[in-house]
Amino acid sequence: MPSRLFQTQSFHAEPAVRALFEDGGALAGGQVWQAEGTKVMRVPVTADRGCYLKRCGRESLRHLLRPLLFFRRPCSMAMRELQMLQALRQAGFPAMEPLAWGERRVLGIPVGGFLVVNEVRGELADRLLSALSDDGRASFLKEAGALLGKLHAAGFYQPVRLKDLIKSEQGLVLIDRETSKPWRVRFARRWCLESLRRSIRKSISDGSALTRRDLEDLASGYCEAIADRWQVRPDELLAQTGNPGPG
Repeated sequence: MPSRLFQTQSFHAEPAVRALFEDGGALAGGQVWQAEGTKVMRVPVTADRGCYLKRCGRESLRHLLRPLLFFRRPCSMAMRELQMLQALRQAGFPAMEPLAWGERRVLGIPVGGFLVVNEVRGELADRLLSALSDDGRASFLKEAGALLGKLHAAGFYQPVRLKDLIKSEQGLVLIDRETSKPWRVRFARRWCLESLRRSIRKSISDGSALTRRDLEDLASGYCEAIADRWQVRPDELLAQTGNPGPG
């Protein structure tokens, strides 16, 4: 076990959840650091409101060193997700609200971290999709496609699966923004295509039964949202992605 002399620990909590970390609170006693791999748990804040705690332990050296290729400081998965959420929210996108976070380092190397986010009220998109009528399904997928198009137009190319979206009263909200590269980059069509391809394939792999018609509706919303940056028809878009999904 490394000497405490070589360990550093950072911590931040918004006033709304600070009591959770104080004596008698649900997260008191260092619980946020007790994780091997990744663990997620719901924590009640009030009788009708909660938050989610995500804890992460050690990661592979490959993941930790990858940011150096982009001249960025290595950090834990929890901090990368925090950076991603902050970048999305600053750009005006609906994403989970970070409430508390922290990171532990040994000799400057991240060995663990945690992130607490506000609970998003609504229904997971992948579950909602199967319960909708044909018209409702088409409208929903166009909305999801439009969000993807806006993300790409703004330089965010991280894949978005249907299970990464919650349908709230205000619209679609992004959740689970774990990524190795939590930043935006310049617009490029090839990155749009790669991200869209990965988003569709990951959604299908996770169990979302997307038909050809579904993909056309998704592409329709996408093309309309990204039109200021890229004039492309839905059929052209799907062809350029390699027609992922069912034929």
